[in-house]
Amino acid sequence: MKREFRMVTNGLAVWTLAMLAACGPGASGKNRPTESATPTAWELPPVFTQTPTASLTFTASPNVSPTPSLPAGMESTPVPVAAGWNHTCAITGEGGLMCWGNNKEGQLGDGSRTNRSKPVGVKNLSERAVAVAAGWGHTCILTEEGRVQCWGRNKDGELGNGTTQRSTEPVEVPGLEDVVAIAAGDYHTCAVTAQGGLKCWGYNNAGQLGDGTTETRTGPVDVAGLGGVAAVAAGTAHTCVRTAGGEVRCWGTNEQGQLGDGSEAASRGDPGTVGGLAGGIAALTAKGGHTCVLSGSGEIKCWGMNKFGQLGNGTFESESTPSLVTGLEGAAGIVAAGWGQTCALLNGGILRCWGWNFYGQLGEGSTANRNHPVAVVGLDGIVTAIAGGGGHTCAILATGEVFCWGFNDSGQLGNQANQDSSMPVKVIGLSIPGVS
Repeated sequence: MKREFRMVTNGLAVWTLAMLAACGPGASGKNRPTESATPTAWELPPVFTQTPTASLTFTASPNVSPTPSLPAGMESTPVPVAAGWNHTCAITGEGGLMCWGNNKEGQLGDGSRTNRSKPVGVKNLSERAVAVAAGWGHTCILTEEGRVQCWGRNKDGELGNGTTQRSTEPVEVPGLEDVVAIAAGDYHTCAVTAQGGLKCWGYNNAGQLGDGTTETRTGPVDVAGLGGVAAVAAGTAHTCVRTAGGEVRCWGTNEQGQLGDGSEAASRGDPGTVGGLAGGIAALTAKGGHTCVLSGSGEIKCWGMNKFGQLGNGTFESESTPSLVTGLEGAAGIVAAGWGQTCALLNGGILRCWGWNFYGQLGEGSTANRNHPVAVVGLDGIVTAIAGGGGHTCAILATGEVFCWGFNDSGQLGNQANQDSSMPVKVIGLSIPGVS
């Protein structure tokens, strides 16, 4: 069944970028796990002891009709941009996909394993893309027909095609139909079905697949005990969902409190409820070791790892229950988690970021970590979408222009260079129409 997707950005629409990409940093921030490496729950840079993700959730305004087959509280989820650990992808106006940055695992999907410092087209997409998610070394799309295609790293089954063989071009995840949203953790992937169920696959060392085991899966398995799922987000080794009723449930590793249930358990293999959240949760995002939610009133609460201030509450103390982001100076409409940073889009298209800033990924002209929101400088226009990566951040403007900033060792900023930038730089040769 073909779905019609329309991207709307106004006071009635809520976009949320939540953890569609997750990746596992290495000891220096530039040394990442190789294809032969076995990932662990926490492999981060020197100053970095955990890893955040990125995915985006979109709630349509009242004048956008959701797909009739979806349960109440659910809408299909356009996601125009996603950032992995050191690669970036964006959907074009024609439903194609352009990617740039690191390509050692084939995560750019152009049929090669050559890094690209400017956008290249993904080859052999069989259907139009409406959402994209990026993990440490893999990329997935949701097609307008409700199917999922993935490519890149597959050592732990993150492509979901029943093998552990990497692919430099898209392969379809078999057995998935009527999917309405996707999310990518570092080495695992999840998909929300139109019936409100959730299926996950890939690495499962901490129970992040939610099937009650720690067995890695090369194909989709059902998450036990879930129904009415409306949105999903994935961190390094944890997964969270928002239900149609506004409840948030998480599972997987809990070493930094990223499950939000206030417990001291190291992990859990089945969904647990996040406490301390009033009703009306509009959006959800996760990456690395922290999770954030956006309320209908525009407040943001985060929990989990806070070594770099990524919870935005003015401290550097990790939290195992939701903590309010302070100093936003306005209601938020989008929240996006990167591995160690978080960003929020306020009403009026104003962008604020906080957390890890070693490479300038907060975009405020310095490399100092911030435990409170600061303004991104140098963006001349209204921001309509954002994505957080390993050490970089990207934004789409209402003009369709794409800007990125932060870590650029593999060309993930897309400006045909390899120098880091603490201020936004324009991605070369790319414009994303229809996002305003």
